[in-house]
Amino acid sequence: MSELSYRLGKTVYRFKAEHEKEFKLLVYGLLALVIVLGVYIRALPGINFGLELYEADPFVVYWQAKYIYEHGLLSWYTLTPENPATHIFWYPWGRDFAHSEYPALPMWEALSYNLVKFTGVSFKDWCVVQPLIFTVFTILFVYLTAYELTRGSHLAGLLAAAFYAFVPAATGRSIIGFSTKYGIGIMFATLFFYLYVLFYKSYSARGLSTKTLVLLVLTSLALGLLGWSWGGFIYVLGGFVAYLLLLPLLSVKDATPRFVLLNIAILALTMVVVLGSPAITAMLQIIPFKLTGLGSLLLASTLIPLLFSLQFYEYKLLGLKRPLLKRAGYFLVLLLIVALGAALMYIGKLDIPGRFAWILGLRTIASNPIFESVEEHQPALAVMGISAILRSWGTYSDWLFFVSPFILAVMGALYLLYKGTADRVLVSVAFLLAVYAYMNAAYMEVTAATTGLTIAGVFAGVIASRLIPSEAVYARDKKRMYVKKTSPEVFYASLFLTLFMTANIALAGYNTYSQMNNVVPSIKAGYTSLPYWTDAWYKAIEVIRNTTPDSVIVAWWDYGYPISVLGQRPTVADGSTLNTTQIGILGLTLTAQNDSEVLRLLDLLQTPVNNTYILVFDVFNFRPSGNDSYVVTPVIPGLMVGLDDIPKSIWMIRIGDSIVGQLQSMGVNVSYRNLGDAFYLYLFQNNIVISPRFDDLSNAPLLYRLLVDGILYLNKQWNANVTFMWYTGIADSVSTLTAQYPQLSGVVEQLNLTTYIRVLSVKTLTYEQRPLANSPYFKPYAIIAEPFYDKNGNKVIINGAYLYEVITIYQVVYPSQA
Repeated sequence: MSELSYRLGKTVYRFKAEHEKEFKLLVYGLLALVIVLGVYIRALPGINFGLELYEADPFVVYWQAKYIYEHGLLSWYTLTPENPATHIFWYPWGRDFAHSEYPALPMWEALSYNLVKFTGVSFKDWCVVQPLIFTVFTILFVYLTAYELTRGSHLAGLLAAAFYAFVPAATGRSIIGFSTKYGIGIMFATLFFYLYVLFYKSYSARGLSTKTLVLLVLTSLALGLLGWSWGGFIYVLGGFVAYLLLLPLLSVKDATPRFVLLNIAILALTMVVVLGSPAITAMLQIIPFKLTGLGSLLLASTLIPLLFSLQFYEYKLLGLKRPLLKRAGYFLVLLLIVALGAALMYIGKLDIPGRFAWILGLRTIASNPIFESVEEHQPALAVMGISAILRSWGTYSDWLFFVSPFILAVMGALYLLYKGTADRVLVSVAFLLAVYAYMNAAYMEVTAATTGLTIAGVFAGVIASRLIPSEAVYARDKKRMYVKKTSPEVFYASLFLTLFMTANIALAGYNTYSQMNNVVPSIKAGYTSLPYWTDAWYKAIEVIRNTTPDSVIVAWWDYGYPISVLGQRPTVADGSTLNTTQIGILGLTLTAQNDSEVLRLLDLLQTPVNNTYILVFDVFNFRPSGNDSYVVTPVIPGLMVGLDDIPKSIWMIRIGDSIVGQLQSMGVNVSYRNLGDAFYLYLFQNNIVISPRFDDLSNAPLLYRLLVDGILYLNKQWNANVTFMWYTGIADSVSTLTAQYPQLSGVVEQLNLTTYIRVLSVKTLTYEQRPLANSPYFKPYAIIAEPFYDKNGNKVIINGAYLYEVITIYQVVYPSQA
């Protein structure tokens, strides 16, 4: 610490002492600025493209909230399959919302709308802005938690708030329109950690105060409300129990019998609060009660630290001369318990759901293919890589890794563990466990960021605070001995890191702003990740609404929510992925090569023959070739063609294949699908593309035939000349290609590809060559082909071709009705 550092600190603390009110105004002004900027960044998609729900899940939350608003608060608990209103989901069975969703958000939206409806804001728009409201409180709780963890550092609080405001890992799930369980759940999670820190600080081993007991109840309530809001409650609850188990190792001075009992009380009260969230009580196996259920096991496991603390601190009362176990022995006990649990899982005596197994890294325990099909369920390193992880955590450039909030969070967690108080141990353990889960499943990023960015702010504050001595130094350092005892290298290292931390978060925040400035609400982006908008889905929804009320829409499960909620017609599956068998039947239907097999599969879903419609879509290039003439080709964004249903058909086939044996055992005549029959490698001009065999659709899966047939049907619908073009050539064994391009071996094996096409020319299909022109089963009902527009309202043109979203809706009929 240099003389300059000493004088700088003296100036800062003098200003703080002499201008206390102004100092507080400065701090709170900076906090308000951070909150405003954080909200503004998240609001950009709504500012640029209008208010709309983002992605698919918010539509079903909106539907629940609207139902509560119209039928009363407790009506949410009636949203079960017995309620006909739920039968627009998972036709014909309906959906049990009470046991598969969480009540807090829809109840809040319904109740709070009464406070704002006088303004004229629509119910839907009120739902759209909820993430921004939750963001305000979350940033505030992050600030307060960091402030309390550091025992009063406004700097740490402001840095933590800034990280949460600007880092993509936090902004992605709180963007305007993304009105789902995440926003409200994260808010309650940060509130829980904040209240727990206050609870710990108020606790005294000498006796219990009213304040401590009140904070205990409030902490339990916050954790319980998290269980009303989000399934991530299970991970936070598990982290809390893990913290109690590790407390004797990491902060033995706090692991007294009384303190452990108070923590068990928090856990027990939380279990009471979550009784109002049936999905959570089912996961915990509280209702119906199961003695060996998760909830019982979590509570029972807290006896381990309790028994340790009793024999460690109260051994004399137990008639012992010394504790039976000290920390080393306790550590061995925990290792034995973990080993026993792993062995029981290995031999099948301890069941663990596939989702949780994946998060724990137990990939040998099978998970259903629906879970595997979602990219964010894959390990973070596999789907993102180190560079993308760092950038998602607010690292402007890879070389700035040393000031990355992710690295700061990891270092900060170790620092807090070193400090060793129970509240710091809790936050650190929760983060480190979440990071482990994040490495196994990328969607756990939001859980890791909840505590991680708070810890990053704490550690960044520690680094920056080394620029000047602590305030206490000046009170005891009358002779300025501190200056003589410290090194100037500390000052310069702190200055260096602080400057780079500040520059990094500022640049990363600008990057986040730029990204959010190009985010389009999903339904307006045609359910693509393109930075453009189209009216295609709105027009498709209008078409669906004009079908008869008893109509059923068959579309891939991702889009069930907006179709059912906006289109007001039943779908056979939606984004809840509750029924693997039904989604498997759906996948088999869309990828069937035999048209009569489609009818057999739809019979399993009891869809009405005359009023069943199949919807598929993707993005295509429309290249003008004259007056009212277009040559249409699939988009090629990378190795795989297509942006929507075409690439997703890989998982349609895989999920469908997973239930073929089950259907065959029931006597259903259905065949396995083969990815090698659906996809081929095309080699042309040293470029390689994986694509369906668009140049030969005679034996192609239904999905591809529907898309091409719909495009060619535009000749009649538009009264124009529309042709479809794709490459053709000589087919050969894919092994000859991988010998030349060994880097393709992985994808060839993964997709079970067997054939490649050496492109020699192109093949053009005309209206007369429609693949379904003579089909007795499928008739065009509506073909929606709409262009994409940029932010300025100009049609998007790429390499001379217009970019279009094509949605084909075909009616299913039997030959007798054709």
